[in-house]
Formats: sequence, C-alpha cells, structure tokens
Amino acid sequence: MQGNTKNPVLLYKPVGGEMDNYSRIDKRDFLLAIMNDAQEKLLELYGKNCVMIDSTHGTNQYNFQLTTLMVHDENHEGMPIATLFSSRVTTEILIPFFIEIKKRVPNFTTNVLMSDDTNSFPNAWKEAFGNDFKHLLCSWHVIRNWNSNARKWAYCYRNGLGINTNMKLERWHCQLKYEEAGGTIMKRLDKTISLLLAAIAKKLLSRVISIERGKLTSRVALIRKRHKGSEEMDSKYDYIQCDEKHIVTKSEGSSIFTYDILEGNRSCRCPIRCEECNICIHSFSCTCVDYCIRFVICKHIHFIQQKNNLMNSVTEDLQQTQHNPTV
Repeated sequence: MQGNTKNPVLLYKPVGGEMDNYSRIDKRDFLLAIMNDAQEKLLELYGKNCVMIDSTHGTNQYNFQLTTLMVHDENHEGMPIATLFSSRVTTEILIPFFIEIKKRVPNFTTNVLMSDDTNSFPNAWKEAFGNDFKHLLCSWHVIRNWNSNARKWAYCYRNGLGINTNMKLERWHCQLKYEEAGGTIMKRLDKTISLLLAAIAKKLLSRVISIERGKLTSRVALIRKRHKGSEEMDSKYDYIQCDEKHIVTKSEGSSIFTYDILEGNRSCRCPIRCEECNICIHSFSCTCVDYCIRFVICKHIHFIQQKNNLMNSVTEDLQQTQHNPTV
C-alpha cells in the first residue's frame, strides 16, 4: 500500500516508533490516517463550505479511537473524506493528521468547522490551516456548555449557514459499528481497516448511483412537502411586493407575523430545488426558521414564486392578446 503512487495512507506511526517533528507525541502512541484519491477530490469539491469532525470508540479491541472528517455533498449527504485511528485524541495527535491533509490539498480552506465541545479539533485545525474559519458546535453535544458557548451553537448565530446538527457523522459511526461490523468489536485492526475501506467504497458507489439515477433525498422531500403546504396559504396569508423584497404576512388574533423574502441567485441550477416552481435553495432567502436554520425552501418562498408565476402568465396572455386582437 505504501509503495502505491496513489497512497491512501496519510500517516503511520506504530507503537514504539518516533515522529521527529512532533516531540509531544509519545512513543506509546499509535497513529494511522487514511484518505484515498476519491476522498481527496470530495474534500476539494465540497469541503469549502463545511467540514465536520468527530471521534468514536469501540471499533477495535485495542481501544483505538476512530476520528472521521466528513463533508456533505450537493444533496446534503454526508461523505467521509479522511479517517484516523489513534491511541488518543488530543491536539498534538490531530496536528500531524491535519498537516498531512494540508500537504495533499495545499490550497484548501473551509468556512465552517463543526465538532463536539472539545477544543482539540479547532486548535489542531488552526495549526494546520490557519484561523480563517468559523467553529460551530453540534447542538447534540452542547448541553454541557450551554451558556458559555452560545455563539457556537445558538440558531441565531448560524442564520443562513445551512448547518444544524452533526448527525451525519453519528449516522456514519453507527453504520460502521452496527451495519458493517454487526455490533461486534473487531479483534484485529486489519479487519477494522478492511471494513472501513469497504464502507467508504460503498458510500462512494452510492453517490455515483444517486448522481446517475437521481435520488429523492430527505431535503428534496421536505421541499416538496413545503410546496404542497404553500398551495393552501391563499386564504390565510397576505402578500406585499416592495422594491427590494417581498413580504408575506399572517394574522392570528391580535398578532401579525411577517416574513421577508429577498431575491437571490435566480440563475443557480443546484440540485436542492423545486422543479414545479423552477427555483433552487439560492433563488430566494426568507427570515423564517425553516429557511434560516433547516435550509429548506420554505412555504413562504413557494408562495411568492407561485404568485410571480401567476403574474407572469397573466402578463404573457395580455401581451399575446395585444399582438393578436380578435376581429
């Protein structure tokens, strides 16, 4: 494997070995990092927006920790792009792991690093990639540090980032432990590595199949559900069009709720879209929770687009009538 020109082994340090450039790594430490060529390309393609990282235990009899870096693709499906087996997970252990990734993709930067509430991940990331990223905490991990980390987990601070929880990584680790390994602890590390590489290959293959055949992802299913809900809004919502934005209002008793919709990139053709409205997630933005936090084309945006389509249809009919007057 190490003689291969497309070497998937980023880093290897056996127990008893030394790493000359990293004095804080003990002789008793074990490190094995893996990233194949396809994973490297996925990192370059989809890692600019967000990189997620988490560690888990119980994948082998040596109690080595398994740390996974993951990105989400255009369908918001989690894709593992690098893995590290190590005897512990600390900043000094993670630094050479990240530096080796940096060597593979020297110009790589990400906007968001999402992790649990340990400082090891962001501190090591800074050493390898610099400070130009936003660190977010997965809200699933944040309960223990509720007050002191509000800026890293509160929804009001992740408005429009399109990132909520780190459950893609949790799902991946569950897949490795229970679906691939059958819920048993592997006694041999080579068996665990073989299982991991097979699971990664299966994940990459499923992505190719979804690209070729098309796949109804959970996000697209939500968008279709919101479209259906928007068709029932006429009797309950009002619509105001201003110069720079659209306003959707709803009255409930003495309260009035307003949602501001701004036009975005109407020429974008990304796959997170509503085919009936012919818009994608970037065509409009809305101030509601559905769009800002869940990153779904909300019913208010569908409602506005349906109004726009109706007005465009009426305008075209009038123009056609003027050009073809009845005798």
